[in-house]
Amino acid sequence: MNCYATISAGPSGSHMRERKANSRGLPSLLVVMFCFICGPVLLLMALGGSAAQADGVPGGNVQDPVVRAVDIARPAVVRIVTQINGRLTVQFSGGRSVTFPLDGGSYGLAALGTGTFISAHGDILTADHVINPPHNDELNAVLIKAAASDVATYYDSTLARGNQLSPDQMEQALLSGQFPSVPSYDPPLSAVYLSTDYSGPLSATRLRDVPAIYFARVDRVEQESPPDQKDIAIIHVNMEDTPSVQLGDSSAVQVQDNLTIIGFPGNADVSMRPTDFLTSSVNRIFVSSIKTTDSGAQVIQVGGNVEQGDSGGPALDSQGQVVGIVSFGTPGGTSFLQASNSARALIQNLQLNTTPGPFQSAWSQAFNDYASTAPGHWHRAAQEFAALAARYPAFKAVIPYLNYARQQAAHEQLATATGQGLGVPPLLVVAGGLGAVVIAALLVGAVFQLRRRRRPAGMSPMVNATGSQSYPYAAAPGQSAPSAWPSAPAPYPSLPAGAPLPQAPGRAPVPTGPSAVPGSRAPWPAGPGSQPAGLSPSAALPSVSGLASQLPPAARVASASDPSPDPEDENTLVPFGGPPRDAGIRGQPWLSPGGRAAPPTIAAGSQSPTEQLRPWPCGHMNRPHARYCSTCGEPAPPPPTVRRIEQ
Repeated sequence: MNCYATISAGPSGSHMRERKANSRGLPSLLVVMFCFICGPVLLLMALGGSAAQADGVPGGNVQDPVVRAVDIARPAVVRIVTQINGRLTVQFSGGRSVTFPLDGGSYGLAALGTGTFISAHGDILTADHVINPPHNDELNAVLIKAAASDVATYYDSTLARGNQLSPDQMEQALLSGQFPSVPSYDPPLSAVYLSTDYSGPLSATRLRDVPAIYFARVDRVEQESPPDQKDIAIIHVNMEDTPSVQLGDSSAVQVQDNLTIIGFPGNADVSMRPTDFLTSSVNRIFVSSIKTTDSGAQVIQVGGNVEQGDSGGPALDSQGQVVGIVSFGTPGGTSFLQASNSARALIQNLQLNTTPGPFQSAWSQAFNDYASTAPGHWHRAAQEFAALAARYPAFKAVIPYLNYARQQAAHEQLATATGQGLGVPPLLVVAGGLGAVVIAALLVGAVFQLRRRRRPAGMSPMVNATGSQSYPYAAAPGQSAPSAWPSAPAPYPSLPAGAPLPQAPGRAPVPTGPSAVPGSRAPWPAGPGSQPAGLSPSAALPSVSGLASQLPPAARVASASDPSPDPEDENTLVPFGGPPRDAGIRGQPWLSPGGRAAPPTIAAGSQSPTEQLRPWPCGHMNRPHARYCSTCGEPAPPPPTVRRIEQ
């Protein structure tokens, strides 16, 4: 039946449109929330990061563990200068032999190399050829070059006889053997200079003016293996509590491993000023192969930038431990390292104590705190660097780290009373608090808007024939209406319990009892006999005929007719999308020019059935069981799920 279909109809099209509008509004609301919260936070983080990196960080990218390990090891790497005094005896024609220099002195030759402190007591690991330069053609060529000027002067003044030679021409004559020569050398003397990674920039303009606290002469060679064997030496200087580097296991080195060498390449000596001369270079190399020489020494073939002057320098692994010592190279550019396990055997023979000393322990701890990201690490690093600077005044290289740590500590928030460090800038905390407030306000507003939009249209007041308003009440199963609401009167108070409802002339009776459609519910309140529990019969209205006489003319209708719509009357239905039909007295009220429902006009003495009109969400007045608005064609709003109680 049409009336049952109308009562059980689903949500109207207007409600579906409201839900779609709500769903379309959620993404934009989330975007606004994200901008309000994350925008200020990201801006503050960007500003804070740019400020922190504006002046650069001493030590470079100390968050990289390899960089950090190399920075910790650099103060322990020293430059070794080995001096050899030599003389050159030249044989001229006629069997005359002269030794240069003529004053009985000698030519001072210098061999440059690199070494590493491996203990806190002045023990240095280096290559043997750095402290004992081999007397080969390379060394002889250096001596000839130094003596060529004196030899040319003697020859031009004594033996030239009009055929004079320049120093360069004499050097070529000596190297070619035109004038045979015999070199002689005194024992080498070596001195060790601390790098600027320990001393900091120096004010001296010549190497001889470097303060004595930053260099020392080698007092003994503790252990060595000749260059034709393992090319390793351990020397000693009179220094205590020095920085140091630990030896690693060279057997763990594999092909394609990356290593780092620290040294003083001769080609990098662009200036002889001590600050530049004693500044170390750091280069990355990679392992090409691992081989064994004829003497049984294990060597590591490497590729990369390895030059003369790097000899004796350490090759560090990713942990900052020495796994190789730069030894020799070929003219083609291939370089070789002596394995650290070869040096370990010499150390064991000497029974050296390689435990880090107080300086190295304090320096490692301070630098690790400096590179840390834990809360309060800047304060700890600043305090530890300050202690190092006070205890070791010669350690000037710590000053840049100390100054930077103090600058960062000035903006670092200390730990709270509970012992948990915050480490968050105050501006970031304020931005986070504002963001929390904004998101809370937006969430409350979103929930409020969603509830307003989802409120059912059935909650709007209804207008009955008496002109009063009524509100539907949805009671839970088994419960009665609240006592604060007046009980609804029965529509037919004058009928006895169980009596049939009056029917309009010519209409089919409304099905009741067992013949009713299963699961259907009567569209109007039941009679007094079937009144729900909790509703008092004493609240019944006066008779319908008496009620009609008390109504105002505009709302006065006939009361003898059955208010239920006739399912067989087509005038109560409107086709989909069609205009309302002219249903006469039983149809919808005509529209006034203003678009609002006009009150029906009742002729004198005429009778009209009692009709209850209620406002719809579209703003027009319609019958309770109409399927579509008689004015705009809007589908009917969803009915309440339980029986309506009218006041």
